[in-house]
Amino acid sequence: MRFLLLILTSFILAAGEPAPAGERLTTADGALSLVVPPNWQTREFPGMRNRVAAAVPVQGFAVNLNIVDEPTPMPITEYQAATQAALARVMSEFKFISAAPFATTAGVQGVRMVTECVQGQFRLRQVFFLLPGRGVTKYVVTCSALAADAATHDPVFAAAASSILIK
Repeated sequence: MRFLLLILTSFILAAGEPAPAGERLTTADGALSLVVPPNWQTREFPGMRNRVAAAVPVQGFAVNLNIVDEPTPMPITEYQAATQAALARVMSEFKFISAAPFATTAGVQGVRMVTECVQGQFRLRQVFFLLPGRGVTKYVVTCSALAADAATHDPVFAAAASSILIK
C-alpha cells in the first residue's frame, strides 16, 4: 500500500496565504475533490502526486490532510481491513480506535477509520476516509493532528470529508 509512505511524514509547511473560502482541493486526476478547511493552505509536496492541505504549524506540527489513490480490486471494507493491518505492522505505538461506514453529503459511501501512532516526536491521531473511485481505484484521505488536540480537529476533518465529491 503505497500511501503508507505518505502518512509516515509529519507535514511542516512554510507559512503562506490561506486558501480562499470554499476552495476545493482536487486530485491530480480530477476525480476527487473536497473543501479545504478555513484558513488552511494548499501546497505541492515533494514526492506526492496530489497537493496537501495544512493549517499553520503550531508547536512544530501542521495539522494536515492528504489524498492518495491506488488501484486495488478489493471492496472498500476489505481495503480498510488491509490498510489497518499494514498500519499496525509499520507504525510505532499503533492503536486502532474505530472503523465505521460514513457517507459524504453527496452520498459517496466509504469507511472512516481512526488510529493513533507515534511519528517522530509527535503522538498523532489520524482519521482516514477510505473511498471507492472509478473502476478499481481507491482513495484515502488521511487527516493528521496531534492526539491531544483530537476534539478540536475531528469536526474539521469530518466537515472536509463530508464535502468530498467523486466524479
